[in-house]
Amino acid sequence: MRLKKLLAMLLTVVLLVSSTVIALPVSADGGDTAPAWEYKDGTLTVKNPSAEEETYGTKDNPYLIKDAQDLATLAYKVNKNVGSKNTGFSHGVYFEQTADIDLQNIAWPGIGFCGSGTGDAKTAFRGIYDGQGYAIKNLKIDDTYKSDRIAFGLFGYAGYVDGGGIIKNVNIVSGSITATGKYVGALVGYSRNGLNVSGCSNMASVKIEGSLVLETAIGGLIGYAGCSTTVPVNVENSFNGGDIEVTQTANNNFFVGGLIATT
Repeated sequence: MRLKKLLAMLLTVVLLVSSTVIALPVSADGGDTAPAWEYKDGTLTVKNPSAEEETYGTKDNPYLIKDAQDLATLAYKVNKNVGSKNTGFSHGVYFEQTADIDLQNIAWPGIGFCGSGTGDAKTAFRGIYDGQGYAIKNLKIDDTYKSDRIAFGLFGYAGYVDGGGIIKNVNIVSGSITATGKYVGALVGYSRNGLNVSGCSNMASVKIEGSLVLETAIGGLIGYAGCSTTVPVNVENSFNGGDIEVTQTANNNFFVGGLIATT
């Protein structure tokens, strides 16, 4: 009888553990005190990123983003299109932030990579990210325009021409963004049709300096919000409280906006 009770208790423990939502896997180098990523010369490196868990990322069982390493791993997987999906790693995938995250003023690569032209669906963020009202602290972007990278922000590139992408309840409470262009926004640098942003805010400063390139869009929240009459970019209940500073004379097609620079 005791053996049966013991087995029943062990089975209960196993079931409880197996039902726990697992966060995006990253190296166990000490959480926020020892970030497991480096962004240098336009290249993002995450130490020992493990394989994605196919059973997570649904509405009822989302990936949990609990610290800076989890967020960096998300950037890595979106920008590299881990899994080589035609629609990108994050398409239709759910993510939830579960705590305040301190990025420690370490150079941030942006979630979603946009090269020259209009970008590729495979490297755009097209998932559902819910910050749940938690803070993003000490965001640092210090980059200049490169021919292979044109969008800078917490989310560098989000949404795509056939829709997809929800970012909600994300609060950037501190940080600084210094860049030359081309598309710069504290929350999203470059967005395409179908992106939905709600309940988001920014208090980080945005400073543009150096030799500005043609068609530059600098926004407090979103740089460029590409949209059409049939598939718009929607922004609601969101604001920018961060300073925006431009220190150079602009060329043609240069846009600056407190919330969104241009559409």
